[in-house]
Amino acid sequence: MGSAAYPAFPVGHLGFRATSEQKDNAKCVKKAVWDYINRLRIDEGYERREQHDASFLATAENVINAFAGYGDDDSSFGFGNAQKLINMTAKYIALGFYMDDCRENFQYCHCPMDGIMVEKVITLLEGREDIRETFGLEKRGWKGVLRDTAWSKIEKAEEGYDRFQLIVDSLRGDESVLEVLGAQSPVSRLEFDFCVWGSDEDEG
Repeated sequence: MGSAAYPAFPVGHLGFRATSEQKDNAKCVKKAVWDYINRLRIDEGYERREQHDASFLATAENVINAFAGYGDDDSSFGFGNAQKLINMTAKYIALGFYMDDCRENFQYCHCPMDGIMVEKVITLLEGREDIRETFGLEKRGWKGVLRDTAWSKIEKAEEGYDRFQLIVDSLRGDESVLEVLGAQSPVSRLEFDFCVWGSDEDEG
């Protein structure tokens, strides 16, 4: 269970006995992400996407720095891991607080990026040469562009992550895509993630 200050947060399951320093760093991660969430949930929020994105990147950097040195070089906690931790936390908090007076606060949040979402976006891009051409994905082998680097290995936002968010923007406002997803416009990036996850009939 979470404390009065912070909710339950999945930073304690590291697969080994943590040192006191590592436990302190995990608390720093928890505080960094929760401070970001609180600004969205109950504080002043963000007037522009640029403001939100600067705060998001600063939060990601704090998370990465706090987790530095937890494992060997092959298991380092990079930007790809940090963005998913932050974005998934925002998604679950947003779903728990989405009311008319709070939904707008999460409008600038990002779509969590992982292998499953990349594949789902690729599926939605099938037959959409117009969107693919906009992002330089119209050529043969365009799927490889989105699969080029594993999401967990991305070290900077510009290494595919920013492009992924812009592609999500093009899809989340597309009427034909919204019809497929059974969603009504407009949807945010977080809401797009929620709609896409629930769009497959065979998902259980």
